[in-house]
Amino acid sequence: MQIKSFPKDRRRYFKELNKDDLYRMPYSGMFSHPMLRFPDINYYAYIPDGAHLMVPAVIVIPPEGKDCAAFLEDSGWVQAADSRGLIIFTADSSAPDEAFSSLIEDAMSREYMANDMSRLTAAGYGSGAAKAQRMVMNAPMAFAGLFICGDPKVSAEELAEAAGKPTEVPGVTSGSIPLPVWIAADGASEAASAVIDYWKKADASMPEPLIQDSSRWYLPKAAERGIFAGEDICAEVKVTEDGSAPTPLELWDSFLSRCGRYSGIGNRQLRRVVPEEELGAEFCTMYVDGVRREWYQYVPASVRKDPEKKVPLVISFHGGSGMHHSHLHSTRWIDVAEARGFIVAFPGASLGGFSAKFGWLPHAAWNADGSPGQLNDEKFIRLLAEKLIKELPVDKGRI
Repeated sequence: MQIKSFPKDRRRYFKELNKDDLYRMPYSGMFSHPMLRFPDINYYAYIPDGAHLMVPAVIVIPPEGKDCAAFLEDSGWVQAADSRGLIIFTADSSAPDEAFSSLIEDAMSREYMANDMSRLTAAGYGSGAAKAQRMVMNAPMAFAGLFICGDPKVSAEELAEAAGKPTEVPGVTSGSIPLPVWIAADGASEAASAVIDYWKKADASMPEPLIQDSSRWYLPKAAERGIFAGEDICAEVKVTEDGSAPTPLELWDSFLSRCGRYSGIGNRQLRRVVPEEELGAEFCTMYVDGVRREWYQYVPASVRKDPEKKVPLVISFHGGSGMHHSHLHSTRWIDVAEARGFIVAFPGASLGGFSAKFGWLPHAAWNADGSPGQLNDEKFIRLLAEKLIKELPVDKGRI
């Protein structure tokens, strides 16, 4: 596979809009680039053809001595990325632990990509298992899931030190931040056993596991966890002791895709991720000034049952660098709409904003000041409101 370099100047992409698919990434393939804080060390990023802005990303750490780009291709991670629209990051596992902490910043940077920061996960293989464990346990709120395949040789002293690190919330340490973790290793080894116990404690797991498909599932004690408002009890510890690893596609579909880490008051909150269509959110489009604009809309059951009754409409705007689908999950307006009986819409912003000054890759940011050099967001929202009023039982006086 050809290894590319990122375009040096991304400003031209503000002018070269894909009018029929506004949020599609303008380039794809395998890229190599120096790390932000370790410019002598390169990371690799695989962007599948057809990937869009604000998609999930996975940091994959291969066994030491493996060619990074070749490992992504040979292991099946490239195929998983192509199939699910993921962006994959990797680096040589011989790099120091500090470099992998830096790789988190690279994965979340808006300079060359625009990933969904709430959907970052990690996978470590062989000698990369320990690297993955250290990277995640030292920054648990950056991740929504972890997979380890191999003996995670992390000392008890390291585990204790990481567990005691303070978080944004007084009295809450990193060792109590829940995270879904799958460990494919010999649980009888001292190192693997210590790591398993670390995550069981962080997830407030029940002492006895559920045995399923030759794996042990340690489920969280729902009644005993003191969680933050809005956080789901969804952090499970899965242990597969024969060391067998699922394919990356199986790993993503059955485990790593299930949760997100969303911003809130204090620590970022772990929540289940339910596909938009399963939530009942409808994906919609319309053309405004020749450009396809997108939004999700949700009509609660009570409104569908009584379509003659006019109800309020809430239009919920994501933040700069966000996206309609991630905003839909992070705000949970759908739950409130269902409970209170109103319609809610989640539009996607135009591309541009402050980032154009720095040559960053375009990402969704509202044209709040009405700049003539960007798409007209005000016009889009007014047309959207008019369309919803015409097609749905919207009370025009309560928008």
